[in-house]
Amino acid sequence: MKRTAAATIVVVIVIAVTMISFVFPVLMSTPYRRDVLLRSPVAVGGVLDTSGFHFFDDWLLPLQGEWLHAKGRLLDPDGFSHDPLTDPTYEMLELPHELTDPRDTAGTVRLHLIMPEEAAAAPGLLALRLRYFASSYRVWINGELRAESGAVSENRDGYRAQYIPAEILFDARAGLNEIVIQFADFHHRRIRLNRLYVGPADHVLALTMRGLIHQSLILGTFLLAAIYFGTLFLIQKSEPANLYLSLIALVSAGRIVVVSERLLIRLIPSFHPELMMKMGYAGSILIVPLIILYISEGFRISPLKPVARLAKYLLWAAAAFLILTPVRVYDLLFAYGQIPVMLIGVYAIILLSRHRILSTVHGGRILVPTALVLLITGASDVFRELGLLSASELFSSGMVVFLAVQGIFLAWRFQVTFDKVEALSDDNRLMVREISALNAQLEQRVSERTEELEAANRQLAELSRKDELTGLMNRRGLVERIELEQSLARREERFLSVLMIDIDHFKPYNDGYGHPAGDRCLRQIAEAISSCCERGADLPARYGGEEFVVLLPQTKPDGALRVAKRIQDAIRKRAIPHAYSETSDIVTVSIGTACERLSGDGGTGAIENADRALYAAKGQGRNRICSSDADQE
Repeated sequence: MKRTAAATIVVVIVIAVTMISFVFPVLMSTPYRRDVLLRSPVAVGGVLDTSGFHFFDDWLLPLQGEWLHAKGRLLDPDGFSHDPLTDPTYEMLELPHELTDPRDTAGTVRLHLIMPEEAAAAPGLLALRLRYFASSYRVWINGELRAESGAVSENRDGYRAQYIPAEILFDARAGLNEIVIQFADFHHRRIRLNRLYVGPADHVLALTMRGLIHQSLILGTFLLAAIYFGTLFLIQKSEPANLYLSLIALVSAGRIVVVSERLLIRLIPSFHPELMMKMGYAGSILIVPLIILYISEGFRISPLKPVARLAKYLLWAAAAFLILTPVRVYDLLFAYGQIPVMLIGVYAIILLSRHRILSTVHGGRILVPTALVLLITGASDVFRELGLLSASELFSSGMVVFLAVQGIFLAWRFQVTFDKVEALSDDNRLMVREISALNAQLEQRVSERTEELEAANRQLAELSRKDELTGLMNRRGLVERIELEQSLARREERFLSVLMIDIDHFKPYNDGYGHPAGDRCLRQIAEAISSCCERGADLPARYGGEEFVVLLPQTKPDGALRVAKRIQDAIRKRAIPHAYSETSDIVTVSIGTACERLSGDGGTGAIENADRALYAAKGQGRNRICSSDADQE
């Protein structure tokens, strides 16, 4: 019952992965609809008339048919003769095309594209989509050089390959539009001139973006698979199947970045072209031997051992061939060299079926179907390489399906062992969970009590530093702040100004108006003093009774005097009635100021100096400001 359910889950996963990585990308990355291709105009005599084609309805137009070809010559738009159709040095070349003559290393093709007025007048730009056109090219549209890749030359000395795809945006003209492409390729024996497309720029760019996203997702899948299976091999080196799966994913990742949208060369235009080609060919040639080695080791199939040995020899031979030979050598044999590799794969599948691997090997029921997916997608790419089939690159999507299923298969292999361990450790896990729950509850309670205690301590510490009536700092908070200023003075020179403030005739006020009124008066005076302390570093405090102190760090005597005057003015504006004062009919204050340069070596005398200045202010009649004698020196 469990196996039936697991098999059902695997089938669902395989179908889902196939739809996501195979069918959907193929549909989304197709640059044209087949019905559009069939009814698209075809170039004749180097001229393509698009009068009957609706660009913004039919999406992309393939530039197929006869192009004017200047064989072996690199001509700019002005270099063509006035009547090339009668000039024997020109010929018609039907694109797409593959030049197989070793002497065809360079050339120029030209197409006259006739655009109707409504297409040229439509809003938006058109774009020419060029995915692979030899290994170097230069493109002119209407006489203007619009794109180039590498360096084209009629000889090998000035030639440089690059393989960069292009999406070339341009404004279409009503009537004649000229497209001229120079190309050169000394890398390959076969020069492939793929089909070009013209269409609305937003469609072309969206098509390219979808292709890049698709390739990026598959690349990420391959890299994660390579890391995952490689890590499994490092943990358990006795299982070489994990190593083969990691190599399969790594080789596939190297291949996916150099095919189709050529993600690698778009990201790193200076990447060495020879190395890039080797990465692409390695992915196509080495994967089948690696898969056979994986199946032989992973499923421990004895009848497959001879084929696995042959695959291992083929793997080393192909790797050495790719490393030691240039692209002109292995490019010629590439498509044909894949045929024996695929035949070995077909023989391995037949061998697996004959020995009833489907029923005798755990996981065998999903092995053959996924191998068939790889075989079909690989054959599609081989036929596409030989020009026998027009399709997108499919093998990478098939490989994603294969790796996903093998990951599930590896999980199946460990299932029995894990089930035994689970059965033996159920009681132990239950006990651990109970102990963990008790520990968690205890830790939670301790944490809550600790937080409550810390909050209470913070509140007590705050209350111990604040005056309950006015909300200002009390004498303890004032002393701590002075100690802080002293410690800062050890690192840098600092000034500290002190204002000592006393409410004039407060005892008669308190006796005459009563203690509640006296408390209200103290709060109002505290609010007025606080409102004049504009800097965050300034500290107003209640010193005791009707006396207040203001600490002004980094403030010199003139600054302290200005703050004292603001405080006097703020209190005067409040106009608190005082019928018992001998100085004024409203509440007033006397202020003494002092300033000291802190040394950081001991206590400060600024408080004492400000206190003496306060008594001097009282002695001079109150309601005034006096500065310490030390400030005058």
